[in-house]
Amino acid sequence: PQEREQREQLHKQQQMCPSGLRDAGVQAVPGMSSKMCEAAPMLCAAGTQAAPQATPVATQAPPDSTCIRGTTNASCQTADCSSRSSSSCGDSSIGGSGSTPLHASRQSVDPQGTTTREDFHVQRAGQLPICVAMATQTDGRPRACAHAASQTHARDRLLVGGGAAAAAAMQDAMETAASVRQATSERAALQEQVRALQEQLEGGRSCLADVMQQVGLQNRELAKLQEHIQRVRAGDLASAQKATQQEQQKLHEVRQELEAQKRVLLDVVAQTELQNSEVSSLQQQVGVWHANLTSAQQKTEEQHRVEEWHRRETAALQRQIEEHSVALWKAKQEVEGEHSALASVRQELELRTHELEVLIQRAEDQQAEVAHLQEQAAAAEAQLSANQRQVEAQEALMVNMRRAADDAGCEEAAHHDGKQQLMAEVEHLEDKLQQLHERHEQLEQEMQQQEAEHCAKLLQEAAAHTHNMQRETRKHALELAQEEEDTRARLQRLREAHEEELEAREREAAEKLAGREREAAQKLAGREREAANRLADHERETREKLAQQEEVLERLQRQQAELDEASQQQEAAFKAQMARQEEAMEERRQKLQDQEVLLMGRLQELERREAELLARCGDLTRQEADLGVRCAASAQQDKELQAVCGQLRDIRNALTAESEEVRHKCDHMRSEALEDCAQRQRQVEGECNQLRQRVQEECDQQKQCVLEECEQQRQMLQEECEQQRQAVFEESAQLRQLAQEESEQQRQRVFEECAQLRQLA
Repeated sequence: PQEREQREQLHKQQQMCPSGLRDAGVQAVPGMSSKMCEAAPMLCAAGTQAAPQATPVATQAPPDSTCIRGTTNASCQTADCSSRSSSSCGDSSIGGSGSTPLHASRQSVDPQGTTTREDFHVQRAGQLPICVAMATQTDGRPRACAHAASQTHARDRLLVGGGAAAAAAMQDAMETAASVRQATSERAALQEQVRALQEQLEGGRSCLADVMQQVGLQNRELAKLQEHIQRVRAGDLASAQKATQQEQQKLHEVRQELEAQKRVLLDVVAQTELQNSEVSSLQQQVGVWHANLTSAQQKTEEQHRVEEWHRRETAALQRQIEEHSVALWKAKQEVEGEHSALASVRQELELRTHELEVLIQRAEDQQAEVAHLQEQAAAAEAQLSANQRQVEAQEALMVNMRRAADDAGCEEAAHHDGKQQLMAEVEHLEDKLQQLHERHEQLEQEMQQQEAEHCAKLLQEAAAHTHNMQRETRKHALELAQEEEDTRARLQRLREAHEEELEAREREAAEKLAGREREAAQKLAGREREAANRLADHERETREKLAQQEEVLERLQRQQAELDEASQQQEAAFKAQMARQEEAMEERRQKLQDQEVLLMGRLQELERREAELLARCGDLTRQEADLGVRCAASAQQDKELQAVCGQLRDIRNALTAESEEVRHKCDHMRSEALEDCAQRQRQVEGECNQLRQRVQEECDQQKQCVLEECEQQRQMLQEECEQQRQAVFEESAQLRQLAQEESEQQRQRVFEECAQLRQLA
C-alpha cells in the first residue's frame, strides 16, 4: 500500500510538472522515473547525458578512490586493486537486499580542452552492502590503480630493507596521502554537485521567465476580452453578460492554473536554495573534518614516534647505567681486595716489628748479663757470627717483604689493566652510540627522500586539477612542509638535548672514575711510602743496635743458635700455616668468583627477560596504534556513511521510508563500531598497564633479590675474614707466648750456668 501511495503521488507530480523543467535539459537517470529525477534534482544536472546502461563497478578499472573505507563489494576485489591493503575495504554496510543501483553521469571540459566524464554509482537503500565508486575516464580511457600497486611494492621493499620504523612511517604517510586524495575527490564531487545545482537554478529561473511571459500573454488576452465586452455591451447585454461570465470563469481557471504553476516553481526554487545551503554547510563540515582528521593523525603519529624513540633511548641509557654500575662495583671490589691485601701486609709488618722488638729486648737483657761475664769474651765471636747469620735471615725477610710489596704492585698493575678494560668498554659503548646516531641519521635521510618523492607525486597528481584546486594544493603542500620543518626542528632539539644529557652523564662517570682512581693511587702511594719509611727506619735501627751488640754478644753463640733454630722452626711452621691459609683464601676467592659468574649469568638472564617483556610491551603498543588506526578508519567510515546519507536525503521525497531505515541502521552500526573500538582500546590499555606493572614488579623483585644475595655474600665474606683474622691473631699470640716462655727458660738456664761458672771461678 505504501508503494502504491508513492506511485500515485509521483503520478500526480508528473501531471503537475511544468514543461519548463523538461526544456531546461533535465533528463531521467536509469532506474528512476522522470518525476523522481525532477523531485530530486541533486542526481541530475542540467545538460547532462544519462548513462545508457547500469555498468557494474567491478567490470571497470577503478582509480584510487574506487575502494572506499567501510565498504565490501566486488569493486574492492578487482584485478587492478588486488594489491591494495586489506584496510582499504572494511566490513561495514547498510541496507537490505533486493534493489538496483542508481547511476548518473556528468561530463565537463577543463581549460586545456580535455573532456572528463564522471560516473556516479550509488546503491539504493535496501541493498547490502553499499559501495560508492567514482570511475573517472579521460577521453574515454579508464584510469587504473598501477601507482597504488607500485606504492605497495615499494612499501614491501622498504619493510624488507629499511626497518620496521621506516616502514611504519612510510605506511602512515601513504595512508595520509590516500585520505588527502579521497577528501580532494569528495570535495571535487561536492563542487560538481554545487555547479549542477547552480545550473539547475538557472534553468528554474529561465522556466520562471517563461511562465511570466505566459502570464503577460494571458493578461493581454484578458485586455482584449475586456474591449470585446465593452463593444458587445451596447448590443445584446444578456448574451454579452453570459459570454462575459464564461470568459471570467475561464480566466479564473487560467489564473488558478498559473498560480499553481507559480507555487510549484517557488517550491522548486526554495528547495534548490535549501539544497545549496545544505551543500555549502556540508562542504564546510567536510573541510573541518578533513583538517581535524589530518591534524589528529599527524599529532598521533608524531606522539607515537616520539614515545617509541624515548622508550628506546631510555632502555639504552638504563642498560648503559647498569653496565657502568656493574663495572664500578667490580672496581670497588678490586679496590677492597687491594685494601684487604694491604691490611694483611701491614699486620704482617707489625708482627715482624713486634718480633724484632722482642729480640731487641732479649739482646738488651743479654747485654746486661754479659756485663757481669767479661771473662767469657772469647765465646762472643761465635755469637757475632750467629748474629751475622741472623742479619742475613732478616735481610732475606726484608727481601720477602719487598717481594710482597712487588706483588702488591702487580695487583695494582692488574687494577690498572681492569681500568684499561673499563675504558675500552666505555669506548666500545661510545662506538655503539655513534653507530646508532649514524643509523638514525640514515633513516632520517631515507624518510626525507621518501617524503620528497611523495610530495613530488602529490604535485604531479595535483597538476591535473583546475586552477583553484592547484592553488589549494600548493597551500596544503606549504602547510605540510611547514609542519615537516617544525617536526624536524623538534626532533633536532630532542636529539641535541639527548646528546647533551649523554655527554654530561659520560663526563660525570669519567670524572668519578678518574677521581676514584686518583684517590686509590694516592692512597697506595702514601701507604707504600709509609711502609718503605718504616722499613728503612727499622733496618737502620736494627743495624745500629746490631753494631752495638757485636762487641758484647760473643758469649751467647750456643744459646742464640738454639734460639735461632727454634725461631726458624717456628717461622717455618708459621709460613706453612700462612701458606695453607692463603691456599684456603684462594679457594674461597675462586668460589666467590664462580658465584659472581653465576650471579652475572642470572643478571643477564633477567636482562634478557626484561628485554623480552619490553618487546611484548612494544608489540602491545603497536597493537594499540593499529587499533587507533582502525578507530580512525571507523571515524572515516562514519564520515563516508554521513556523506552517503546526505546524498540519500536528496531523494527523501521519493524514498522517505527507506532513507529512515538506512539512517537508523547507520546510527546502530556507528554506535556498535564506536563501542567496539572503545572497548578494545580500554582492554588494550588495561593489558598494557598490567604488563608494565608486572614487568616493573618482576624487575624490582629480581633486583632486590640480587642485591640481597650480594649483601649476604658480602657479609659472609666479611665474617669469614674477621674469623680468619681473629684466628691468625690468636695463633700469633699463642706463638708469642710460647716464645716468651722458652726465652724465660733459656734465660733461667743461662743464669744457672753463669752462677755455676762464677762459683767455679
